[in-house]
Amino acid sequence: MKERQTGRTFYVATTHLFWDPSLERIKYYQFTKLLKVVNEAAKPAEPIIVAGDTNSVPDCNLIRLVKYGEPPALERTK
Repeated sequence: MKERQTGRTFYVATTHLFWDPSLERIKYYQFTKLLKVVNEAAKPAEPIIVAGDTNSVPDCNLIRLVKYGEPPALERTK
């Protein structure tokens, strides 16, 4: 997308991840794949907005990645 006033390019990605809370690893994979694809398309200075329904609980590895940029703790991965 391009901002109207400046013409600056930015990217918007949306998702609706797998629903089952017991299969966190699938949602984590889906989300990291989305981030990889968007990051490959965007240039370093171009903003990226990612939004959607992650079907995740607050303390899961996916949310920790989004909030803190932390990789998953192996002992917590389901």
